[in-house]
Formats: sequence, structure tokens, C-alpha cells
Amino acid sequence: TRGTPVGGGDRGDPPTDFDGSGQCFLTANTDGDSDVDNGTVSLTTPVFDATGGTDALISYARWYSNDFGSSPYEDYMDIFISNNNGSTWTRVERVGPSGPEASGGWYVHSFVVGDFVTPTAQMKMRFDVSDLINGSVVEAGIDAFAVTLLTCAPDYFVIITDNLPEWTAGWAYSVQLEAGGGVGSYNWTDKYGDLTGTGLTLSADGLLGGVPTAGSTSFTAACTDAADSTIERVFALTVNPALTIGTSPLPKATKLQPYSHTLAVSGGTGARTWALVGSLAGTGMTFSSAGVLSGSPYNAGTLAVTVRVTDAIGAVDEEQISLVVEPEYFCGDMDNSRGEPNVSDLTFFVSFMFRGGPEPPVASAADVNGDYSLSIADLTRLVDFLFRGGSALLCP
Repeated sequence: TRGTPVGGGDRGDPPTDFDGSGQCFLTANTDGDSDVDNGTVSLTTPVFDATGGTDALISYARWYSNDFGSSPYEDYMDIFISNNNGSTWTRVERVGPSGPEASGGWYVHSFVVGDFVTPTAQMKMRFDVSDLINGSVVEAGIDAFAVTLLTCAPDYFVIITDNLPEWTAGWAYSVQLEAGGGVGSYNWTDKYGDLTGTGLTLSADGLLGGVPTAGSTSFTAACTDAADSTIERVFALTVNPALTIGTSPLPKATKLQPYSHTLAVSGGTGARTWALVGSLAGTGMTFSSAGVLSGSPYNAGTLAVTVRVTDAIGAVDEEQISLVVEPEYFCGDMDNSRGEPNVSDLTFFVSFMFRGGPEPPVASAADVNGDYSLSIADLTRLVDFLFRGGSALLCP
């Protein structure tokens, strides 16, 4: 299904598309228990023409999750190419059943058509996602599919990869660097060792991978072919700080009074989507994908719930938040007797201020000048109101 991802990524499905267009292809794009079950689903491209150049480069972003359920890491995603309108198929790659790329996250893959089949005008690609064994939760997505004709001369040796995607610290990174032309196989190196200490390495076959630390890095990738010709490219990579939900206490709410607060988050990459872990049913409160906790709480007390935020590359953070809900109150009801302010409230507040008496049960009710603190100014305001015809009390 092509659409805008729903569900917030809470069962292995992508929380967002990859390229920022707002849509991608997804397995069963519905919230909740909607993963692939008991078979295989396929996404097949229309016929496309890969002739007219020396070769063609196909690239796409893929998401595959197979890491939980009753039997995780037992299924896989197969990707095929055909040069005869689908009469026969050649497998390009298999994702899974285990490994970092089988646990969600967008990964970009590209390949040269001629490495697998002869380019023709009757090309097709097919993406198969299966749940064939014991019931793992299988979700997948495809985005940013592109076919690029390569028109360079056969002896023109070039690094094809242009840019590296931004990432989030602490989450597995994997990008295949691609080169074209040259002779035979390629050998890649980090020419000056600039990746040391970044958490990333460049393998001899051009896979840039690892679990990166935060920071901006540039390095020189050198690619040498079988004829000992070498080409280089400087790549820049930005790794954003870890995705972290703010831990500051939430502003207090009051029973049956409207409340709205947007949770804070730092770090991460791209758009961030919030989700609730658990339920707020029966509390009078809701939680949006923008991280807004709002509503009119039904009951006084402490409301605890766990929230999750996911960024564009699939990095996740979870925190339990607690909302203190104070009882309804009358402004100036210092002793919380549930009535209009009177001399008893004045006596209660004097005892609190000067004789070590108990604190007002509802702080907001005692803050009669609305400055978010309890002081002599509140006592003076209450005396003026009760005995001198002073201004109306002003609680927060």
C-alpha cells in the first residue's frame, strides 16, 4: 500500500517515510496488529527501460523489521530483478533473517543492473516480504526508488555515491558505497583513518557501518580496482545527538480543568513522532503524535504513563512521565475546606507562614496574587479582600 505511515512505528513499521515526500510503500498501512502473516506479499514495479546507456543504477530505501513476536529473526525480505517483463527473476539481495538491518530503520541500497542481468527495455523489480515460519512480527517499507542510466565510457572509473544520510548517535548505521567503471573488483579504504573514534568503519567491499557517536565527520574514501587504479572522494557525515525525552517535571494540572503541555525532546534526526505506551482511557486525557498531553483530567492524584518518541531513521527513546493532578479549588481556600475564603483560611495561612503550620493542601488556591509563589504578599492580598474591600483574588 502506498500512503502516509500510521501507527507511530509501535509494531516494527516505519513511523515516517524515508525521503520526506510524506508517502512510501508499506505492508498493511494500518495501526496495530497488521503485519504480514502466513505467506508472502509482493510489490512489483511497472516495466521500465534500462537501455540507452552503458548500464543502469537502481537505488531504493528499504525498511524491514523481523525482531519480535513469538519467533523473531526467522523470516526475510527478498528483492529480485527481471529483464524479460517478469518471466524469470534474479535475486539481488536478501535482508534477514537476523542482523541490524532486520530490526527496522531505513537503509539505502543501490546496485548496477549489469552485475545481475543484461539491461533491456523490459525491466521489472519485485520486493517480497514473507512470514512463513512460526509467527514473527514482519513489517516492511520501500521508498525513494530510482533508476539512473549510466552513460560513462567502460574505462571511466568513478565513485557513484554522492552523499551520506544524516544519522542518530547510538543507532546502527549501514550504507553501501558504490563505484562504477574500472576493472574487476574494488577494494575500499578509509585513506587517512579519519573514521577512528567515530564508531564507524569502512570495509574492503565499501560498507560504511557501525554504531556512530555524535558529531560531524569527514573522511576520504579511496577505491582501488583490480588494475590498481585508485579514485577518491571526501564524504561528510553528520551524526546527531541521541534522541532524548526531557525529564523536567510536568506542570501540574487541576481536576476537570483544561490542560495542555508539549513534551520536550532533544537530539535525533528529522521529523519526530510520539506515541503512547499503554492507555489513557478513562482519565480524561489524550496524547498526540506531536507530543502534546492534553485534556481535562477526571480525578485528582498522580497520573503516570510511558511515552515513546521515534525519529526519521527509527531511533527511539521511552520515558515514564508523571502528571500531578490537584483537586478543584476555590481561590483563597487556604485550608481546602471546599468553600469560599474566610477567616479560617486566613488563620491557616498565618500558621503556615509564621508558626510552622502545615502547607496549604492546594498550593494554587493559596497563591491569591497569582505570582506562582507563597509569600507575605498572598497574606496581605487575602486580608485586603476579606476586610478592606480589596481587589478580587487572582489564583493561577
